Amino acid sequence: MATWSQTALGAKDRGDACPIRALSREMLELIFEYVVHETSPPTLAALTLTSKAFYATVYPLKYRHQNFTFKEDMKDVRSKKSSEVLRRLLTDPAKEHILRSIRFISIKSIQKPGTLRVPTLYDRSYKESHENIWFLMADLISKLPHLKSFTLQGTDQLSIDLLNTLEKCHPQAHLHIRNWTRTEDDEDHTNSAEIALARSPNLKSLQARLSSTTSPIDLRQDALQRIVAISPNLEILDISQEPSNRMIRNTTMEEQQEQTWMREEFCKTINGSSNSIRALRSRGTHNITILKDVIDMTNLHTLDVGYLNTSGDVESHTSISQWQGNNFPYLRHFSFALNDSTSPEFYGFLSSFLQTCAPLESLSIRDGAKYIPLSIISSHGATLRRLVLHEVESATSYFGWSISVRDVQRLSESCRVLEDITIDARKTSNGQGLNEILSTLATFPLLHTIRIYIPLGVAEEAARTPHIFLDEYETSLEIEAHRKKPFNPIEDSCWLENAWSLLRHEKKKSGSTPVKELHVKVGEWEREMSGGYPAGWVIWEAANRRYFIATPHERDDRPDDINMYIKGTKPYSYVNSHEIRRIPDFAGL
Repeated sequence: MATWSQTALGAKDRGDACPIRALSREMLELIFEYVVHETSPPTLAALTLTSKAFYATVYPLKYRHQNFTFKEDMKDVRSKKSSEVLRRLLTDPAKEHILRSIRFISIKSIQKPGTLRVPTLYDRSYKESHENIWFLMADLISKLPHLKSFTLQGTDQLSIDLLNTLEKCHPQAHLHIRNWTRTEDDEDHTNSAEIALARSPNLKSLQARLSSTTSPIDLRQDALQRIVAISPNLEILDISQEPSNRMIRNTTMEEQQEQTWMREEFCKTINGSSNSIRALRSRGTHNITILKDVIDMTNLHTLDVGYLNTSGDVESHTSISQWQGNNFPYLRHFSFALNDSTSPEFYGFLSSFLQTCAPLESLSIRDGAKYIPLSIISSHGATLRRLVLHEVESATSYFGWSISVRDVQRLSESCRVLEDITIDARKTSNGQGLNEILSTLATFPLLHTIRIYIPLGVAEEAARTPHIFLDEYETSLEIEAHRKKPFNPIEDSCWLENAWSLLRHEKKKSGSTPVKELHVKVGEWEREMSGGYPAGWVIWEAANRRYFIATPHERDDRPDDINMYIKGTKPYSYVNSHEIRRIPDFAGL
């Protein structure tokens, strides 16, 4: 980016016909609109100092994203700050240039801890403190000339006025809803805001949060089914669900009859399916089975099926066993995750499905990769660009699973267009085993992003952790007493820098694409937890796990430096830090 700007600015001195200064501001805005998403903030800041034309065009880009946070208590510091920013944008004439620059708006709504009931616009206390926010937000939307996206993260319901304003002023803008849930689990079919959301032509993605409920009548899935069925442009559906969600509730005969009647009323409001769902994510196949009548599965481009408990989930077992590749002719991205109770025959069903489905561009297998033949994965090698093979570290197994160098070599022979790979590697004292895998990965022609999981030693810690309940003070002592020295890619002979040096050397030697990102996760960062007090090893893992991300330095005159981002947990690890590290000369690691 910086090289392009320097070349363009020097055009006048070389006598070129069209120097950068001859471009209009509108043309520059179009150029930066196209490239800004892949340009870092420091580079944008440097460009503002290049010329007056660049300053006038680039400086407003810092306002492209506007984030607002509102809590139930509007007197909260973050809520007050967001409200003040919103009012200044609407009333201060000096902010006109900001309005022209805004492309993305994100609202985060935070409930009080322990709140069981979702506040709505009909709650008096909530209405008094929040009714003006949606009015002001709708007013802001009406004044923006180039809004592209509006995101709500929280359990609030968007007002009908805001939805109408978004449709009228920005018919092409995308509406994204995160953590959708109902105001009441047993609410009937007449919620006007819910119906307006379902009919909104702006709605592009919906993440539904279905947590456990104690209500004798639960109509959340019926409401979700209606939204999916009548939403004209909804493309992405993500259903997150607690492992204990499908709980048994005792209901009376009258309650069962009432729920049946209320569900029939929901069905009456569905006038056929007009949706265009292309990406579907669900924990298990329960929700997929429920929604199959309102979703055209043949149009799915992405399918992500979460953890499957097929030994106790007859529905999941039956549903998956009936899948055939021709049921998903446009499927390009497939992800699934299993668990320890998965029946062996189920792996055969998945293997058969992978053999018959259309050529995949991405495949993710979590907790089950060792049971899927590598030859089946390789059969998608001609089109496969992203591959994830990861086994969650277990508290009961000392050995775990990791891919062998030979398996990586077989993948390199068949997956010639692979760009992004995630694999497991064994924990070693000096990292030499990892270097062998990295050397092989460097031979992939187009591979530029490498993600590696390294086990933390959870099984060893679980064996020595007493199974007792600890108070806060005892917990801190327990962590300190059992804290070990897991493999650290930074402290262990600068392994991460040496690994980057190795990758760079091997990629130059093979002529493959340079590495852009190297991710190393020590310990699990996506472990799903059940309710209740965590075991001692869980606390230990959370305190000792680390996540390292290495990327090239953005300046082309510093090829021997890398950016290193480090995530961890206080006080036993690094916490969200950023460092610049020097790459050592390759010395035949």
